[in-house]
Amino acid sequence: MQQAESDAVNAAATTTPRTREAEVRFEEIRLPVGESLQLQWLAGEQSIRHYSRLIGYVKGQSVLVTAPTVNGKVVLMREGQAVLVRLFSGKSIYAFSTSVLKATNVPYPYVHLMYPPHVKTQVVRRAPRVDVQLIATMRDASDAEHAATIANLSRGGCLLKVKRESVAIGDRVRLAFKVVMEDIEHLVRAAGVVRSVVAAAPGSDEPTQAGVEFEEMSGQDKLVITALVYQRLLDEHCEL
Repeated sequence: MQQAESDAVNAAATTTPRTREAEVRFEEIRLPVGESLQLQWLAGEQSIRHYSRLIGYVKGQSVLVTAPTVNGKVVLMREGQAVLVRLFSGKSIYAFSTSVLKATNVPYPYVHLMYPPHVKTQVVRRAPRVDVQLIATMRDASDAEHAATIANLSRGGCLLKVKRESVAIGDRVRLAFKVVMEDIEHLVRAAGVVRSVVAAAPGSDEPTQAGVEFEEMSGQDKLVITALVYQRLLDEHCEL
């Protein structure tokens, strides 16, 4: 609880501290089947990113991933196509360059990627947190509803922006907000407690900022938030 509270109190942070890069072998990561991957390649002058999932790998031979899709249609990947793969597992971000060995639709769409000789990695020191702009509704202990905005988000809490008179430290609140992942809209509901407040100046139009620690959330909503945080982290760490 102490660590979760600390994460919520520090929810206003806009950066995630990292260590320097290191290199590991792919098999050392011990990725579970189904791990989400970001695939990036160049199409003309445009950098294209899609998402896939790990099926498995044969050491020294290939990494098998699901074929990425857009609006339910399989994305075309040609043999020899250069691909940059990024993923987030545990508290580390990994990246490696590879190419397509084989793309097939039989018995289902999947892709063989060339097995990478090494993988770059960075460790994220704190609970991962990302900047967002999500419209939310907040209900206080009296069940009054307030318009709010979520400015950053982690699996343990969020930074909430609300009207200055509507929130105080120790308040228990219920939040509802929508998250879009892979063209699917999810309504996330969470209950939590306000752990920190940065009040707006008197007469200011600026909102009050509140650090909220999540206490109650369904397993499905936790998965949605985790997927969103990991996706944003991958997008932010394009230099890796």
